Amino acid sequence: MEAVIDLHRSGWKPTSNTEQQWRSLLAHHIAPTIGTKPVAAVTAADIVALLDRVWDRPELARRTAQRISTTMKWAMGRGLRETDPTAAAVAAMPKHHRALHHSEVAAALAKIRGSKASKSCRLGLELLALTATRPGEVRLADWSEFDLDAGLWTIPARRTKTNTDLRVPLPPRAVSLVQMADTLESSRVGLVFPSPTTRKALSDAAFNKLLAEHDIDCTAHGFRATFRSWCSDQGVPRDLAEAALGHAVKDRTEAAYARSGMLQRRRSLMEDWASHIA
Repeated sequence: MEAVIDLHRSGWKPTSNTEQQWRSLLAHHIAPTIGTKPVAAVTAADIVALLDRVWDRPELARRTAQRISTTMKWAMGRGLRETDPTAAAVAAMPKHHRALHHSEVAAALAKIRGSKASKSCRLGLELLALTATRPGEVRLADWSEFDLDAGLWTIPARRTKTNTDLRVPLPPRAVSLVQMADTLESSRVGLVFPSPTTRKALSDAAFNKLLAEHDIDCTAHGFRATFRSWCSDQGVPRDLAEAALGHAVKDRTEAAYARSGMLQRRRSLMEDWASHIA
């Protein structure tokens, strides 16, 4: 990729940050995944592993795929390989979830609060936006997982994508939402946000249906991408943003640090996010 940067540098405006973006991609994503491989040995599976690091950030994912493809085509032109596997790698990735810009979240949540949807669905969707958790983690949230005095929600390993416990620091508004849900389940056992009709978990489609009914152009899962985009705009360190999203960290040293050291930093981060979308 260094050779590709050298080749294109003369065509970039001196005031642009294009080279900085290329080098950031190289340092933070390519080097940790495929940085040691000769360009001729890179496969579609290698590119999938690289894209997996950025897929929750659609614009960064698009730029990443574009720059990998540019590098592959450069290698083809010099006889270093015969194909560009980038398109196949992109086709193997999940479809991006529609997401709002972070400046639009406050208005969207105001619509949700004023809706006639069930209290369970309204409270659950706002908690999801505040915590940047996954829809299933909210729909199946159990009272036993919450320590409201400590402002902490511990999602057990069996319910997380990474199969490890996830501690979610709750900003004050999130604590209030869970307290409001207490009226839905007076015994304080079982689901925090039960369906008002079945008393079982809200359906997979409940949050997305509520968003669609109010012309909010995003999916419930898309709030995670919105949060991640806000983190990037705020200059939040990658390791902190990834820990807040509960993403698996492949590097063992980094993973140990993410598990042990960041709860207070994540609490401050989520409080800032809550203030931004209040």
